[in-house]
Amino acid sequence: MNNTDSILVGEFVHSVDAKGRVAIPSSFRKKLNLGPGDKLVLSRGLTQCIEAHTVAEWAVHLAGMLGGLSLYDPKVRRLRTTVLSQANEVELDGQGRVLLPRNLREMSGVGNEAAIIGQRDFFEVWEPVRYRSYLAESETTFDKDLAEAAGGGTRQVRLGGDGDRQARNDVSPTGDGR
Repeated sequence: MNNTDSILVGEFVHSVDAKGRVAIPSSFRKKLNLGPGDKLVLSRGLTQCIEAHTVAEWAVHLAGMLGGLSLYDPKVRRLRTTVLSQANEVELDGQGRVLLPRNLREMSGVGNEAAIIGQRDFFEVWEPVRYRSYLAESETTFDKDLAEAAGGGTRQVRLGGDGDRQARNDVSPTGDGR
């Protein structure tokens, strides 16, 4: 997704009915341009959650995850088999719900409720207690994880103009850190 109006954010807790259906938040349906009959691909996500992708975004996701990997590598074949065999294409009903397949509900622990979490261009479906536990654990390492993900706090900055130069941890116009 290139449009910032389409970024999926937020946390929603919805009930799961006896058939295993859950309502997709209306803001997510709007941003993904989903209506009755449209399809999502639900798959096994990291940390025992369910990932939900539009069909088009699923293709991009798979290309990024598996596209350049060798089919002859046994680890890659196991990964492909696990990811693709557990993925399910589901259709949005007239009430904005999708059926969470039994295999994914069992893997994720989703029962009578589901936490639906925006992840920029897709969303995740979690068992709410597991999600709260994951979030609490993440709080203890948030600052460190963010710094490491951002390259240890070091970033490259390119400044324009006559003094075009690269600065490391230095975004001041004079280049002296002030």
